[in-house]
Amino acid sequence: MKQLTQIHQITKEKFDSFDLIRMKNDKAELAFIPEFGGDIVELNMLVNGEKTNILDSYHSAEELIQFDYYKSALLLPFPNRLKNGQYQFDGKTYQFPINNAETGNALHGFKDFYKMEVTSIDENNCSVTLKSQYLGNNSSYPFPFDLEIQYQLDEYNGFVCQVSLTNPNDTAIPIGFGWHPYFQFGNSVEKIALTLPKVDRIEIDDTMIPTGKETEFTVFSSSQFINDTELDTCFKIKENYGTALIELAIPDQNTRMTYWQEADKFPYFQLFTPPSRKSLAIEPMTCNIDAFNNKEGLLRLESEERFTGKFGIKVSSL
Repeated sequence: MKQLTQIHQITKEKFDSFDLIRMKNDKAELAFIPEFGGDIVELNMLVNGEKTNILDSYHSAEELIQFDYYKSALLLPFPNRLKNGQYQFDGKTYQFPINNAETGNALHGFKDFYKMEVTSIDENNCSVTLKSQYLGNNSSYPFPFDLEIQYQLDEYNGFVCQVSLTNPNDTAIPIGFGWHPYFQFGNSVEKIALTLPKVDRIEIDDTMIPTGKETEFTVFSSSQFINDTELDTCFKIKENYGTALIELAIPDQNTRMTYWQEADKFPYFQLFTPPSRKSLAIEPMTCNIDAFNNKEGLLRLESEERFTGKFGIKVSSL
């Protein structure tokens, strides 16, 4: 059997005023900005034989700083919404700023608390490890934690991200994690066929906070074009083991994207079609909306406890 030869390269560039790390192999290319939370600005994968950026992302430092729609953001210490920005933990009440005026809630934790430091580069495996320490200096969330992210381009598995969260404190902390990428293939999501795993839809009220009700959702249980469907919906994966797969098929580009997440580590995800309808957000989440209050999927890390989970993306021909 002929052994495949893979060319790996990891380089440092400039993204306006920011440093950018670029990873590449024969089939894929990843570019991210460590000092801006490890935000990914390019994920180029083979579409019709050519490397194409499948992420709707930022094209300049100015766009990045504006951070509209949280493109490719790592969401901490909670993803999605927190009712009225308020929560209690071990008998104390804490308040996040309201940054989602339409609903009166806090959205996606805080986005500017960390810079990531590159701590390991492995060109043989085309992987980079980033770390950050949050010191608990925000009164909204006075719980220090350590964050480690590993980005890898794998010849067979495509893009893989491993997330690790560690509690360095003597007491427990509440925490959740999410990622917020927007996937694009052409000019419209209407021509994308979507397939979901077995899921329940999280029912929400008019402020987008869960009502406590979950409803079986089968609309995309087999491949269906998105067409004019509007999505800003959280789903709970029914089978809490193995990997949950979400597939996007784009017939006019002869392309299939398979997104996966470890179902026991990321039992929720959010789908969102932005107003432009040029992309689809697929957001892995360790917990439900408003998890700091309803506790659904909320990680309670005890002293020195570590959480680790993975998700990833593959692109192939139909």
